[in-house]
Amino acid sequence: MTEILGYSCTISGDSFRSDEAERRTGITFWHRHNRGDPHPSPKAPDNWMYENGGGILSFGRSLAFQPLSNDDKLLDMLDRHIDTFRECGATDVDISLTIGYRQQCNLAFTTEELQRVTTLGATLEISCVDLEEE
Repeated sequence: MTEILGYSCTISGDSFRSDEAERRTGITFWHRHNRGDPHPSPKAPDNWMYENGGGILSFGRSLAFQPLSNDDKLLDMLDRHIDTFRECGATDVDISLTIGYRQQCNLAFTTEELQRVTTLGATLEISCVDLEEE
């Protein structure tokens, strides 16, 4: 048995302007920063600044769709806005899927599902977490 624990996308680049991407697309990042913004962590050294721009789109656990499927809201959003993200300086698009499992973690994706990710020039990261060890 498997369940989705998290589904997100990190968009970044040395000159990526997450504030400009939000303004132009109407999308609100769960977390965002621009190059030179101060790092908010109390553990960060004094005057530590971000070296690149980035934004995270997060769908968490409560999905009303199947990741990487034809009705995937994240991929639909990326399909619509990837050119704008690139115009705002994005060079990296990383899609992260975290799966919780009991006994065994099996995943299968169709050619069409994988083509959607490939067309976007995105990296797909999959993490499996044993729910019985939590």
